Amino acid sequence: MITAPTFPLKGPEKANAALDRTIHTAPVADTEVSATDAAVLSSDFETFLTLLTAQMRNQDPLNPTESTEFVAQLANFSAVEQQIRSNEVLEDILGALSGGQDIVALAEWIGREVRFASSASFDGTPLEIETTPVPLADAAVLVVRNDQGEIVQVRAVDPSQRFVTWEGQQSDGTDAPDGDYTFSVEYHAEGELISSEPGRVFVSVREVRMDGDTAILVAADGTEIPLSEVTAIREGAPD
Repeated sequence: MITAPTFPLKGPEKANAALDRTIHTAPVADTEVSATDAAVLSSDFETFLTLLTAQMRNQDPLNPTESTEFVAQLANFSAVEQQIRSNEVLEDILGALSGGQDIVALAEWIGREVRFASSASFDGTPLEIETTPVPLADAAVLVVRNDQGEIVQVRAVDPSQRFVTWEGQQSDGTDAPDGDYTFSVEYHAEGELISSEPGRVFVSVREVRMDGDTAILVAADGTEIPLSEVTAIREGAPD
């Protein structure tokens, strides 16, 4: 069998072949487009314009390329560009909707009470305080401070217990006045202080917001509470 000889392409044929390869290897409009395709498209489009210009300059004047072919080639790239931009817009919309759903869910926390390492308002009702026991401790004391930072009571508690209750008494046995108090539990081993853990109490939530990807609860006294640090939630006290 005789095989027809092949010859290297020159002039218009070479430009047309290169342009044809660019068109057929470029992404088309109905192809899935990723975010990184925008940079690739920009590079391909520059190459496309260069080859298109070369094709127009070197086309056979007796047999010029149909204008409809140029229009079709430009339409291919335009469609891909529009697809990329549409995907970017959809991603932005999805992100906005997701953020909105987070805020709506967090709004349910407003008016409720959450347990957190913060001051607590005392009105004569005993307060339950959560702490973190230290395994090596053989003794522990609850330290209560008023809003001036002054110690109003220090009393022994069971070092193995996670919860302790403050009934509102001061060190001299008198009732503490209403107000804001903070709590800590100091753990000792063989007479030495080995750890001081903050007491966590229930506080009322008055505001919620997103700080980037972090949900923030704002207590009635203005304390900002990362949602990840909340250990319990309950219905708010009735007005």
